[in-house]
Amino acid sequence: MSKRPLALVAATLAATAVLLVLERALVGIPFGSDAYSYLVWGRDAVEHGTTHHSQFDYTVPKPLELGVAALGQLIGAPLALFGGWTVLGQLGAIAAVALLAGRLGGPRAAVAGGILALALPVLWRGGPAGDSNVPYAALVVAAAAFPAATVPSAALLGVAGLLRPEAWGLAAIAGVLGWHRADGRERLATLASVVVPPVLWLGLDRVFTGDALWSQHVLDRYDARFHPPHIALGDLATTLVHRVDPTLGWPLLVLAVVALGVSLARRPIEPAAAFAVALGALLVVQVARGAVTNDDLGRMLTVLALLGTAGGAALLASLPGRALPAVVVVLCLAFVAVPVRDAVRAMHRQGEAARKLEDHVGPTLRQRPPAGVVAVDRAWQGAVALYSGFPRRRIVPLGAVGREVGPATVGARVRVHPPVVTLAYRSLSP
Repeated sequence: MSKRPLALVAATLAATAVLLVLERALVGIPFGSDAYSYLVWGRDAVEHGTTHHSQFDYTVPKPLELGVAALGQLIGAPLALFGGWTVLGQLGAIAAVALLAGRLGGPRAAVAGGILALALPVLWRGGPAGDSNVPYAALVVAAAAFPAATVPSAALLGVAGLLRPEAWGLAAIAGVLGWHRADGRERLATLASVVVPPVLWLGLDRVFTGDALWSQHVLDRYDARFHPPHIALGDLATTLVHRVDPTLGWPLLVLAVVALGVSLARRPIEPAAAFAVALGALLVVQVARGAVTNDDLGRMLTVLALLGTAGGAALLASLPGRALPAVVVVLCLAFVAVPVRDAVRAMHRQGEAARKLEDHVGPTLRQRPPAGVVAVDRAWQGAVALYSGFPRRRIVPLGAVGREVGPATVGARVRVHPPVVTLAYRSLSP
């Protein structure tokens, strides 16, 4: 490896470490529920050889996230390594947008893309929380910056396939787009990017849970337990309108739509445009099938927002002069200032609650372990399992007490009200 790539890797790792330290100092640990589930799975995989899934854990076990969590457990720094991974994912998403925008529109587009991506509300909501859709989106957008069916494109989409199944289809699309010009090595890499991720995903589910279709069954159990409202096809447009500001803002959306239209007219086989169209079509099909909730929609929009940002930045670079692109960039930033502020505030509240769990509740449970299960707000089950060191199956949601869980079996109740966390014990009858 030459000195330049090594220097880039070193600079990226240094920036990640600095940002992680700042995040910890300012907001604590702002992980979401899924991130804590990955960390607990990683702990159990290393210590017991199985992830010990609970019937009340509804997070899909994504292989790459599980691998990062397990590696952190092996080196004795699970929170630090996973925190670094979340920071790296957000930085990677910004860099990927700049890379793609630069390829589409040159250096000016790369700068504009990086600035706009830095202010995307969807990244500020998902990045610090450890949302797997942020690194997934970063990998897909980075893959779109390379010619289809090349080794870099295939490698990036292959890794993305360990985070979301949609990447399997995108890898197939990239193969179709570039197959005619690919050489033997590139075709082999492309085939691997389509085949290896699903095989590995199903295999790991089988090894760690005993069920190769565990990921699908998790979603089925969640729907059966909570009956989340699904978006109707007739309501999709209205729902998307309400999602614009928390995702990328109206000015940038207009730029993205225009850029997509221009790309489809001039370069219909451009990977970025093909990916955007394919993901948009998948969204419509899934909504028509009644398979998309509001939470699902938010996750599916992450990669579309990044692709749109890159396309919008490339369009900006084609505008005359320097003043007009700068004015439009400022306008885009102004429209997302409030959503970004709200995302940062939510991140701070999440971090404060986690700090209480880490500093008070976890040590208390370890010092005075209850005889039964621990009931906690559903979103904090993984966090309590991690900070207390208890097996995941000993943590149940408060909402399940009196239904799936008998009240007499509950040895402790933890109620999380950010930033205040209270711990209440009860005696178990014989």
